[in-house]
Amino acid sequence: MKRFNKQEENRKRNMLAEEGVYKMQKHKEGITIRHVRESDAEAIRDMFAQDACYPSTTHLPYPTIAFWQQRFSKIPSGEYHFVAERDGEFIGSVMIMTPSSPRRRHTALFGITIREEFQGQGIGSLLMDVVIDFCHNWLAVTRIELGVYIDNDNDNDNDAAVALYKKFGFVIESTSMKDIFRNGKYIDGYKMVKLLTPSPLSKQTDSLSRNTLRKSPASVFSTEQINIRHSEPSDAKQVQALYEQPSCYANTLQLPYPSEANWHNKLTNMSHSLVVEYQGEIIAQAGLFTFSRSRVQHQAGLGMAVSEQYQGQGIGSILLTEILNLAFNWMALKRITLEVYIDNHAGIALYKKHGFSTEGTARQFAFRDGQYVDVHYMALCK
Repeated sequence: MKRFNKQEENRKRNMLAEEGVYKMQKHKEGITIRHVRESDAEAIRDMFAQDACYPSTTHLPYPTIAFWQQRFSKIPSGEYHFVAERDGEFIGSVMIMTPSSPRRRHTALFGITIREEFQGQGIGSLLMDVVIDFCHNWLAVTRIELGVYIDNDNDNDNDAAVALYKKFGFVIESTSMKDIFRNGKYIDGYKMVKLLTPSPLSKQTDSLSRNTLRKSPASVFSTEQINIRHSEPSDAKQVQALYEQPSCYANTLQLPYPSEANWHNKLTNMSHSLVVEYQGEIIAQAGLFTFSRSRVQHQAGLGMAVSEQYQGQGIGSILLTEILNLAFNWMALKRITLEVYIDNHAGIALYKKHGFSTEGTARQFAFRDGQYVDVHYMALCK
């Protein structure tokens, strides 16, 4: 009986890793996993052109080779693309992405796509092993998440995918209404997650004093006393000062000690951003983050902050009314989403007042004050 030599096995594995190749020995037919190459663009284009593949992603039909060549020519930091092969034949791909925000670096998002003729053969389970191993053992990720589109009126309702993810310990955190446009209509989606650390790391209490509103002795504002306008890059210094306040950066994904240059870039590149001025001072800001891909252009993410001195005086409600009017009545959006920390009771109440509903709760969503904190997924659909 041949004795298993773990040291020798690790040595061979490291040699393959240096070549960008990792062979999955446990699969009886031998699957090779390697880093994507620009030369894979045509095979990936062909896969995403299949009816069994692109509907479950954000991609459009009739993809081009040029799109994939450009994407693989310079892969951004924090994004990893792998290819699965059997005997040199392309069978599928894996994408893993970690958010750029330092407070979300414990999180990874992923997507698996398998050529139609290889589906239902256990390839998905094999690639799930790759995702979990890479995230947990090499990226130090503690939260893996993904979206799954669901359409109960269509044969392509992703039951098999949901079952696969549940098999690997993923649970449904929320259901997103009108999550994507597919086959002529808006359909819903699940947000699913797998946690790789014990849940007690999450912050569940109300002990953070920053979420106690600091009301100014001034009277409630009237619309005549404030000015609401679109932000300009020249506002960067004042917006920076706004997000230097603990109740602003802590209830967002911003870091303490923001830079003026960073906010100059944000205000230049943000889809739409409104600010509230009072006596020449910016006291609140809200931004919409739209998506470039056609099938999700009906929705946008929302982020906003109100200066601590003016919280509890209706400024948030006025600003939210204006940016929702912009979103639904002028930009023809159908869905606005946001994440709000579970201990931000004033924020939750504000969003509910304006028609937002809670779609689910994300555990260990962000890092704050030395520990992971949960958030509610909230959305407003029209």
